[in-house]
Amino acid sequence: MPHMHLEVPGADHRPEDPAGAHLRRVKRTDRILRGPGNKRSFQPLWASPLSTEPRSSPVRHLASLAWAALLVVVLVVTVQPARGDHVAESDIVSVLEKDTIPAILEPSFGTEDPDWLSPSSLVIGIAIGGDARAYPIAILNWHEIVNDVVGGTPVAITFCPLCGTGIVFGRIVNGETLTFGVSGRLYKNDLVMYDHQTESYWTQLLGEGVLGFYHGTRLTVVTSATLSWSQWRDLHPDSQLLDRPVDDRGRFLRDYGYDPYGAYASSPEVWFPQGNVDPYKVLHPKERVLGVVLGGQARAYPESTLKTERVVNDVLGGVPLLVSYVDGVMKAWERGERTFVSSGGPTMADDRGNAYDMISGHGASGNLTEIQATTAFWFAWYDFYPATSIYGITDLRPAPPPNLWEGIPFWASLAGAAIVAAAFLRRFRKRSRARRG
Repeated sequence: MPHMHLEVPGADHRPEDPAGAHLRRVKRTDRILRGPGNKRSFQPLWASPLSTEPRSSPVRHLASLAWAALLVVVLVVTVQPARGDHVAESDIVSVLEKDTIPAILEPSFGTEDPDWLSPSSLVIGIAIGGDARAYPIAILNWHEIVNDVVGGTPVAITFCPLCGTGIVFGRIVNGETLTFGVSGRLYKNDLVMYDHQTESYWTQLLGEGVLGFYHGTRLTVVTSATLSWSQWRDLHPDSQLLDRPVDDRGRFLRDYGYDPYGAYASSPEVWFPQGNVDPYKVLHPKERVLGVVLGGQARAYPESTLKTERVVNDVLGGVPLLVSYVDGVMKAWERGERTFVSSGGPTMADDRGNAYDMISGHGASGNLTEIQATTAFWFAWYDFYPATSIYGITDLRPAPPPNLWEGIPFWASLAGAAIVAAAFLRRFRKRSRARRG
């Protein structure tokens, strides 16, 4: 077969390479490199386009490595994973099959004090339009989500035993009423919910869709309180109480008198991977904190500190706020220009002599406006908000951990500098050879 010569447009008008290399560029994804004997070989995409040195040249190797580094940087920047408030799918841990923990879809209620629930047992309480309901943590430990309608409002009562977070969300999203189930997955130890309508995944502590149709959508938080059954009953004597679910034969689905998590809430052990681990160890990982985010700033109010101070007048993100504590109940309120003090018992008073209930915010002269806040274990709050400050520890300012994306400009600059240096060195070597010739 006769020898075939590959024609490159414009090749006849190019000056010969002083180094004697037979490189010709063509507009293809893989460039063709002509070596000795006019044989064809393919130059890999990561080889530097700036270097025409012989293939064994150290300069060529340096330029190729620099070019490869630049390509890696470009790929990392442009092919970022799907995110919902910086949540990557690879960060979501699969623990159980979907619905292994069964959400409650059709709850039933009673009004009498049950013999199985003690007055000190914790419940999540909500009241909308005169309809007050309580959801025992002893039941939520086993089901984690209750889909309900309270005061005509579709809501989801959610509880994550691993993070100690009880949050109530509205279920109407873009005009559609969603029902939620337990996905069996976790994000930073926190419950990941899914909706039955689109099967989008939602992280509970953020209340945000992280995968699927509702990616990036935020749920509306409904005001609630985590407190003892007796405290809630005192505030709402006519409150309904969630019944224990039963099967078709009337048998309880779970042993609701047994806590499946045992001593987890008091142990320093965290069961699943964390994204951000508190490097300062200033609080017990399971210390309960009231987490507040205002003006783009996050702050944690430790229960151990609130037990002593009871009433805290603070400013966060430029917003004056009041934090109250009574018998394990932590709340955040708007305070305006007023200053509050504890009046003893479950009441507090402002500097105008007006008294308010610490749990409900009710007062003779009006009611306080509650600020959205989250009660959580300290490790969980820090994991989601690593830049948080801690009330009572003024000298500590935890910084977010190193972020890969923040280092990209540096590596891109370094790769670019290496490419430019390789090209400059190549020109210098060519001129040196020309002068010697």
